Amino acid sequence: MKKTFLITCLLICTLCSFCRHIKGGFFNYKYLGPGISNPSYLNYKVTLTVYMDCNANGNQIDPSVNFTFFDGTSSSVIINMTVQQTSSYLLQKLYDDPCISGDQAICYYRIVTYELANIELPVSANGYTISYQRCCRIENMDNIANSGTTGNTYTIKIPGTASTVPNANKNSSPEFPVNDTVVICENNFFRYPFSATDPDKDSLSYSFCNSFSGG
Repeated sequence: MKKTFLITCLLICTLCSFCRHIKGGFFNYKYLGPGISNPSYLNYKVTLTVYMDCNANGNQIDPSVNFTFFDGTSSSVIINMTVQQTSSYLLQKLYDDPCISGDQAICYYRIVTYELANIELPVSANGYTISYQRCCRIENMDNIANSGTTGNTYTIKIPGTASTVPNANKNSSPEFPVNDTVVICENNFFRYPFSATDPDKDSLSYSFCNSFSGG
C-alpha cells in the first residue's frame, strides 16, 4: 500500500512538473523559394512562438519540440520534425494599466521560440497543416474549464495548388508587429492593435474561433 501510494505521488509530481504554464502561442512561416536539394520542392522557414508563465522552468520549457506536418485535406501525417529552441526571454508589463502590479509588473510572461530554419516540401494540391501540441494551460481561466489540465494545439495551414488564390503555396504567412498579449483591467478602457502586414501584399481578414485543445 505504501509503495503504491509513493508511486502515485511521484507520478502526480512528475505530471505537475509539465503542466499549468502555457498562456498562448502561434505559428508563422516564410516561403524561401525552390528547394535547395530538390528544386522541384518548396522551401519554407517555420517558427513557433509560445507564451509561458514567468515561473516556467525545468521540464516545462522544452529544449526541443515536434512540428507535425499533415496533409491539408486528409490530415494524414506527412512528417514529424524535431525543432530546437532558439530563444527564451522575459517580457515586462511596466507600461500597462495600474492593475498590473507586484510580480506581474516585473514579468508578465516568458516568450520561447522554436525555429525550423528550412524544410523542403513537395508541391501538393492539398497543401499542409503544421501542428504542435503541449499540456497545459495556466490555471483559473474563466472561459476554459479546468484550464490547468487542458492542453494546447497550435496550428497553421500552408495552402496547396488547389487554392483559388494563384501561387498561394509560394506565399508567406502574415506578420503581426505586436509580439504581446493584452491585459484588460476591469472597468478600464483599453485599445489593442490587431493590425498585421502581409509580405506578399495580400488582403487580410479576421475572425474569432474557439481554441484547440490537445497535448
